[in-house]
Amino acid sequence: MGGVGRRLRKLEERAGGAGGAGLAYPLGGTPEELEDYALELERRGWSIDDQVDQLLRSFWIHVWGNSRLAATDRQMLLVEALIEAGQLSRKWADRYFGRMSPALQAKHETMLFSRREEIATEVRRMEPRVAAYVAKLREEQDSEAGEEEETE
Repeated sequence: MGGVGRRLRKLEERAGGAGGAGLAYPLGGTPEELEDYALELERRGWSIDDQVDQLLRSFWIHVWGNSRLAATDRQMLLVEALIEAGQLSRKWADRYFGRMSPALQAKHETMLFSRREEIATEVRRMEPRVAAYVAKLREEQDSEAGEEEETE
């Protein structure tokens, strides 16, 4: 029985295991499969807007800390959507987002879903400090852009 159990666990790991809301997580799935997963999370109480807000708030915390956010495939799909919508630059996405290890994604998705309200509260608490840092960064970028225009 032990060998069968190990093989079943390996198959489950390869399939992605259970993600948020107990859904099968489409690890390495197509954009359509990941989109369906995100929409199913919405049907189960985590709206797409809230998923994006959580991702963006986490992103700004990583900008503030000058670190990379290890993102699940679902989150990377949201990143691509933000880039396509012109709400995030490719340069910033490449700098601050990286794909999370596949072995960790299903458990991380479960944690994000189950703690979504707690995470949102904590991120909102940090928002004033992050917002001040973001304003400073934008000011520096505007200043650098102005200097580049003057040299041209």
